[in-house]
Amino acid sequence: MKRYETSQQIIRDIEKAKVDADQLEKLADSMEEEGKRLLLIPNMVEDGKYKIKTVHAYRTRAKNIRTSRLDFLKKKLAEFQTLLLPNIGIEDTSISAR
Repeated sequence: MKRYETSQQIIRDIEKAKVDADQLEKLADSMEEEGKRLLLIPNMVEDGKYKIKTVHAYRTRAKNIRTSRLDFLKKKLAEFQTLLLPNIGIEDTSISAR
């Protein structure tokens, strides 16, 4: 697992994950269009079916990036920013700082 030293590293990874998911969605859309086009050509039906099946894998990967990876990075960013908050005004000794 990657260790983050600054919040900028986490933000950079969040932006990269968003770009990766968007690229996968665009690729899936173009492959789906091409697959549908190939289905209309009699000797290319098998290739069209294969491309349409492959679209599902790309969309699943994009969804996983958006759900699990982005959620993880956002939680890491929140934890990182919480750890940087000053402890001014906390006088309750029952609350530990970790």
